[in-house]
Amino acid sequence: MTNEEKKDYLNLKVAYQSVPFISELEKRGKYISMTPKTLFKYRKFDEFALDMLENDYVYMTPAGLLDDPYDCLTDACMDDIFESDHKTLTKGIMEYLVDIVLAHSHSKEIDKAGVLKLIYECMVDGAVDKEMLSIRLGDFGSLTSEQKALFFNVMINFQNTTGSDESLKGLYKRFLSAKERVGICSLTTKRDNKPMWSLYAHSYEGYCIEYEIPMQKDIVANLCPVIYSKDIDNNIVKATVKFAVETIIRFASDGKTKTSMGCFTELLCTKDEDWKYQDEWRIIGTAKSKAKGLKVKNVYLGFNVTKENETAMIECARRKGFGVYRMQKPNGSQKISYIEVKE
Repeated sequence: MTNEEKKDYLNLKVAYQSVPFISELEKRGKYISMTPKTLFKYRKFDEFALDMLENDYVYMTPAGLLDDPYDCLTDACMDDIFESDHKTLTKGIMEYLVDIVLAHSHSKEIDKAGVLKLIYECMVDGAVDKEMLSIRLGDFGSLTSEQKALFFNVMINFQNTTGSDESLKGLYKRFLSAKERVGICSLTTKRDNKPMWSLYAHSYEGYCIEYEIPMQKDIVANLCPVIYSKDIDNNIVKATVKFAVETIIRFASDGKTKTSMGCFTELLCTKDEDWKYQDEWRIIGTAKSKAKGLKVKNVYLGFNVTKENETAMIECARRKGFGVYRMQKPNGSQKISYIEVKE
């Protein structure tokens, strides 16, 4: 999946977790087809190795303990949003608001400076006057009627929803407090990735679990693809603003306009391009909890696995009903291959 496809997937996920519009339900088949049927997890043999398999759970690692110390970092600064009167939006955030709307306008002819000037001229005591905005937009020649309606809906509804810095603070503080409790289980689409066999499976002494991904709500609703990018914007306040605006646009268009409502999830699911080789998917849940619902299909043992660990895994597989395969030692070929291990 490309980054754009992943973002589209996250947007649809948010829509389905609320009440989807008919236009969004029509995309359900695409959403389901983009959900992996199987995913893999590399592990070393430790005190939890067999316990996880015997008791059918995956551990939700606290976000602050992931392998990349830059992962899930967020930045927040309310000074960038409101002026000292706690009501008036700064010029920077006003431009950001307009940019979000313009991104949905599909036109390069819109006079951005003119739109900003119009909005500022409609402000009374730090807030946009509804009647003035309606009149001024009606006289603004470079916008279509649909674009005028979109700008009007966004400005008035955003103002009503987040009328002061205190209301925005409440939104992003709830997200920050949730992030402190967030746990992540990292999975991958790749079974034969040599760097991951080396790093996460104890230099081929460990194993790789193949999980079947059920289409049950408590799993799929929390399963997200990781986006890889060199340009990572981790400003949680801007994400709050964007989520509010994109939600308004979604409702104003009855779900027909493609929006970016997955921007909050993107904060937890965006990594530097250096990690792209992992092709990671994440189950997001409560930190330090044991998430259930995944079914083990097969386990693949590294070629350096000890006889003791191999025997223990075979016995576990017999009780639980999954297959066991052992990686063959490198013999000149660059391709990883496995043979089934039987009793």
